[in-house]
Amino acid sequence: MNQRRNKKFNQEKSKSNGKIIRCGLHTRPVFDNDSCHGFIKNINKDADNNCKNCKYSF
Repeated sequence: MNQRRNKKFNQEKSKSNGKIIRCGLHTRPVFDNDSCHGFIKNINKDADNNCKNCKYSF
């Protein structure tokens, strides 16, 4: 019984989803490394085309 609990705990611990931000265009939470077709580059950020560098992220 403990083995099952330990396995579940280790699986949850190993998941790393990244930072969650909110998208102003879709009005929903997204991960910072996600990308979408509505991407517009934020001038102050790096050149990666993902949600954390999008104009709509906050």
